[in-house]
Amino acid sequence: MKKNLKKLFALLLVVVMVAAMFAGCANNAEKPAETTPSDTNTPAEDTNTPAEDNTPAEDATPVETRENKVIYGSSTEISGDLGNAWWTNNASDKAVRDLINDYDTVIFDQFGQMVMNQTTAASIDETKNDDGTLTFTVKINEGLTYNNGEPITAADYVAYALVQLSPATKEAGATVTANSVFGGPEYQNGETKELAGVRLL
Repeated sequence: MKKNLKKLFALLLVVVMVAAMFAGCANNAEKPAETTPSDTNTPAEDTNTPAEDNTPAEDATPVETRENKVIYGSSTEISGDLGNAWWTNNASDKAVRDLINDYDTVIFDQFGQMVMNQTTAASIDETKNDDGTLTFTVKINEGLTYNNGEPITAADYVAYALVQLSPATKEAGATVTANSVFGGPEYQNGETKELAGVRLL
């Protein structure tokens, strides 16, 4: 019993010593008293009024500079097919395509309807042919440019169709349907060298 009391007493002593040590480390420094200057002489009032400065004050607000870039974060891994989904397609690819490829002459609105893109197309005229096919004549707006300043012309849209439906694009594994363009399947299969349904006017 005495042995246990001695151990208990020693333990209490250690606890008290540790508490005292932490209490001694506490910051007990008092805030120094503020002193007032002993010199009570006030300077004489200056009767000379300085000339009025008409210089406009500089704006103290810092100018915010921005880098000319967009950072898009997504939980879906990007496939990298950012052209026009000829090979693959996922949500992240589409989000990036919507940012960088916005010069189609026809786009889908928020209701899923195909409408003329007024940014690029000045007009789209539709003609019904005797054989039941439709001919669309698209006039693009003036002043369209690529990001390097080069002008975008109707020839660029024709070239796009020729590359999209070319046999080489199909052989590279692209899944592009040619049936919507007159003469598209024959051109895509390499049976003709011209895409009959596309003309530059």
